[in-house]
Order: sequence, then C-alpha cells, then structure tokens
Amino acid sequence: MPMKMISPVSFRELILVAAILSRMQIQSILYSQTYIQVTTDRSGDMQPSWSPDGIHLAFASSRDDPLHDQIYIYSIQDNLIRKLPIRGYEYLSLCNPSWSPSGEKIAFNSPGHISVVSDEGGTPEQLTQTNAKSICPSWSPDGNQLVFASRPSLEDFNSDIYIIPAIGGNHTLVYGSNGWETYPCWSPNGKMIAFSSGSPTTPTYIYSLDLASHEIKRITRSNDLNLTEEEPAWSPNGQWIVFTKTTWENDESGNQKNHNSNLYLVSTTDGMEYPLTHTLREGKSFYYREPSWSPDGNSIVFTSAPVFVSGDIWILTDFWTYTKIKETSTVSRNDLRLEQNYPNPFNPETVIPYQIPESGHLNIEIFNMMGQRIRTLVNEKKQAGSYNVIWDGCNDFGETVSNGIYMYRMTSGGFTKKMKAAFLK
Repeated sequence: MPMKMISPVSFRELILVAAILSRMQIQSILYSQTYIQVTTDRSGDMQPSWSPDGIHLAFASSRDDPLHDQIYIYSIQDNLIRKLPIRGYEYLSLCNPSWSPSGEKIAFNSPGHISVVSDEGGTPEQLTQTNAKSICPSWSPDGNQLVFASRPSLEDFNSDIYIIPAIGGNHTLVYGSNGWETYPCWSPNGKMIAFSSGSPTTPTYIYSLDLASHEIKRITRSNDLNLTEEEPAWSPNGQWIVFTKTTWENDESGNQKNHNSNLYLVSTTDGMEYPLTHTLREGKSFYYREPSWSPDGNSIVFTSAPVFVSGDIWILTDFWTYTKIKETSTVSRNDLRLEQNYPNPFNPETVIPYQIPESGHLNIEIFNMMGQRIRTLVNEKKQAGSYNVIWDGCNDFGETVSNGIYMYRMTSGGFTKKMKAAFLK
C-alpha cells in the first residue's frame, strides 16, 4: 500500500506537536534554528534514517546491549521506540539502517555484509556474499538497487563503491581508487552518487559520480589539510547536499584527535557552502554527525553529543531562514550592499553576504578592534551579482584569531561599508 506523504506545513507541525506532548526537548539555542532532541539517554544512538512517509526514524543503538548495536524504530506520532526484531542477528552489531523508497524495507550492514529486512522485522535477506567488508547501504530512488562501500577487510584502509540489485545477485564496481571511498548516497533523480573520498596522505572531501558518463566531480571546495568531509546526503530536490565537516588537531603525543564536527550545506550547482551547526553549545564542545533529510526537505535528523560521549538523536529545523540561502544570479535591488554575517557569533566559519550592482574592483577585509588589518577575503574584479564569502576565523597567516569582536569592511569605488562579527572559541 503506498505511503501517504505529509505536506511540508503539516509535517513540521507534526514534529513540533509531538515534541511538545512528549519527552522531546525543543531548544531554540542557536541563531533562530530549532533543535529538537529525540532521544535523551546517551545510550549510543546513532546513524538515523528518515522514513519516506516522514513519521518514523530508524537508527542504530547499543541501548539494550553495550556490546552489540541493533536497529530501532522511533515513531514521531506516538513518541515510541521499538527494537526491530531481526531473527538470527540478535548478537551481532547492526549499523547504517536505510529505508527503501517504498518504506517497506530497511537495508543495513551487519559485520561484513549488506542485508535487507522488512520494516516490521523478521528474517533478513543477506545480499552480499563475498568475504569483503561491506558498509553504508543506500537505496536507488526506484528501489531496485543499493549502493554501498566495500573493503577487503576491516583492517584495510582502501574501499570502493559498488552497486547491487535489491533482490541480490552480483555486485558491480562503479568507482575505486587507492583511497577510502565511503558513505555513498544516490541523488534523487538516480543519475548520480555522492560519496566521500580520501587517503592516509590526502584529505577526505565530498565528490559526485555521474553514472552515465562516469565523470568524477569534487563538490566541496575546501583545501584545508586538517579537514575531513564525509557523510553526504542529498536533499529531496537534489539542489543541496548536507555533510559532516570535521576539523582535526594533534594531541601532546602528536596523534590526531577529533576536534569538532559540524553539519554544512553545499549547493550542487555553484559549490557554495553554508554552516548549519556550531560546535559550542551550552558551554560544551559538541559534535554533529550522520545527517539525514526529512522527505519534505525542511528538517534534518542527525546524531549529536558532547565530544567523546555516546550520542543522541536530534532534529534540526528552521535552518532555511537561518542560512538566508537565496538565488545569487541576479541583483534584486540596484545598490551595493554588505550584509550581516551569519552565524554570529561564530566558530569555526561564518558567511558574509554582499551585493554589487555593476562590475568593478572589490575589497573585503577583516580588522581587529585596534584597526589592524588581519585578513583579506576578497581583492579582485567582480561582475554584478549577489555573493557570499566565507571567513574561517583565521588571519592571513592561517592562524586562528582570538575571541572577540572584529570588523569586516567592503570597499568598491567610492563606497565603504563596515559591519561587526563576533568570534567565539
């Protein structure tokens, strides 16, 4: 029986009403966004996936057995969590649940294999039959295939991207290199696959693969060697990808450790990035990972917790207003404008929007409160249009600035405009 899709308005109301009437916590804590906490017991809830009807969340958790992750279903309407009974897999760790487009099946990976089970549970069907370690399944929009990542062993760093029929059979290599390709996900039109790729000697970024031409295109633009970009998820309209961006730092022994993870949006047309979350919350350092879109494209479910603490499931909504995302191809008003940065305060990045009515040379510079120029963001000729520039909180030498208020100034011809931004570590 086809699943009834919930309209964007009623779907958002459903989330908020369920949150108000249940133990969910609504926290409008950052820049007018709304954060809704779905699970609260810090029992290792992770990898949430939204059902196509928008009223259920599947996620992995060790809440009943600290040694083995199992699949759970959360009902937004009823505020109930049930364990998905998967026969024969009770003492195995099951990860990365993914709803089929029909909502009738859930794909997941058990140790080394991709399997599919009914959304009511039961005996699963194991699709992959090789000795390779297969992870991160994602359905094609028509429900006929699954894309997944696979590597020779858990100890082997290299992994490649494969496709397998949803009814099982031979799997087909669609992309492989000498690096780690993982977290594949299908575009809504079924023509492309997004994934993350990196290696021990190169950073991990987000790429797309055109299944017809086999063209590989890098989607994200950062050149920071201390960044890891992964866990991409296409928006339902295909215009955006939400992903996790993690910055790394070394500990006293010189070993890498997780510094922070945040969610970002990147446009699939022009590559512009927009930060969605902020690492600091309630005076603590939090991570945000494993995003999944609601079917109406107005909310994102993800995992979050203080760094190095077991996670809970959260929902982020109202972010389209927060990000102020808009068309940038034309200038709607015949003037030159410098707008307030967002988020503000910020860490680690902020977006500065500006608009110019005609082509000309443009400068955008950052100054400290002593009037010293510390960073030049733009110094070039620009065509008429609306733009965004990102400041990463660093000076011209790549050093992170201190906490405080900074002024950013735009100069073009005889026009000068100044605004203030606050950086908080």
